[in-house]
Amino acid sequence: MKRFLLSLIISVLASAYGAAAVGDRFVVEGLTYTVTSKDTGEVSVAKGEVELPADLVIPAKVNLDGQTYSVTSVAEGGFSNCSTLTTVVLPDGITTIGKTAFFGCKALVSITIPESVTSIENDTFRGCSSLSAITIPSGVTSIKASTFYCCSSLTSVNLPESLTEIGSHAFGECDKLTSITLPESVTDIGIAAFIDCYSLTSIIIPHGVTTIWGNTFSFCRALTSVTIPESVTTIKSGAFVSCSSLTFITLPESVTSIDGGAFRNCSALTSITIPNGVTLIGSKTFDGCTAVSEITYLADEPIEGYSNIFDSSTYETATLYMSEAGAAAGKGIDPWKNFKNVKVSESSSLNGVVADFNAEEPCEVFTLNGVKVADNADNLPAGVYIVRQGNTVKKIAVK
Repeated sequence: MKRFLLSLIISVLASAYGAAAVGDRFVVEGLTYTVTSKDTGEVSVAKGEVELPADLVIPAKVNLDGQTYSVTSVAEGGFSNCSTLTTVVLPDGITTIGKTAFFGCKALVSITIPESVTSIENDTFRGCSSLSAITIPSGVTSIKASTFYCCSSLTSVNLPESLTEIGSHAFGECDKLTSITLPESVTDIGIAAFIDCYSLTSIIIPHGVTTIWGNTFSFCRALTSVTIPESVTTIKSGAFVSCSSLTFITLPESVTSIDGGAFRNCSALTSITIPNGVTLIGSKTFDGCTAVSEITYLADEPIEGYSNIFDSSTYETATLYMSEAGAAAGKGIDPWKNFKNVKVSESSSLNGVVADFNAEEPCEVFTLNGVKVADNADNLPAGVYIVRQGNTVKKIAVK
């Protein structure tokens, strides 16, 4: 009540002495407006002292004592924890949605964001557990940290081609999100950006990304397909930890560093292809990957690493494909010396290819980078492919 009376006093003073000054606040129809620019007559908007309607339409302009102000931003924390809001329509002219603006609005189902918005700040929609769909305007270049964290009903996200950055934890715990298309403009995907997205089934990483940061896709338990582009050089610790439906991974030749635990507990992983140019594989990178049956690593000079890079069972049961020189060099160094079954690949271009699969059974065909290209092996162009039939994954060569 005291805050409401103060707002009324400011309104009276503004009427008596002319236009309100920057930082002055006033209330119109239950919403609080704060002057952000006296010269251009701009204000930010926030909730007032009265309960808001379920369906809120914020005006583009507001009048006070004969002066018109333009609403250009939603204030930091402006509508946080508003339990009654179910839909919000923001007006054209708003450019910024402040930090925690709609934080904890658990009943919010939808919000219309105009094309004028260029900035959506940290934690803006965090904890909006009923929000089901969102379209980001084309002028937004960055989704900041934890913007949609714990939006547990979010199933649809439309990202603009202008987007360059997805911040840390931006979509963490969006556990109903099954797919998301990342525009090619994206160059940075932050730490744990998609952590605990339990329903996410596939992801194509844009070609401008160079680093997959720690825990970016960890605990994405439904993830079956990952496409990693040639631009990626580094995969950080825990990037794909406990992606328990991921059956194969082919790392592009650009990758030089795979940090510890990057693929730990990917329990369905059966096939791994390691680039020749890798200079670091961290501790327990593939620990807990108990289903691995085939590893291809064709470097003539294999790097020495930790003995625990692979699960102990992998050394006993998996086949390691190496070049003739690599197999000879690997006999004396960890972890390669621990493999019981090492085969020399006849051709580095084939990457240990096998072709004994049943062409009559249903299958999915992927490129070595994980891009699905067909549902059968008929009429494929010459090349090397990965074929998945049920829980079995094999490589084939088409001449």
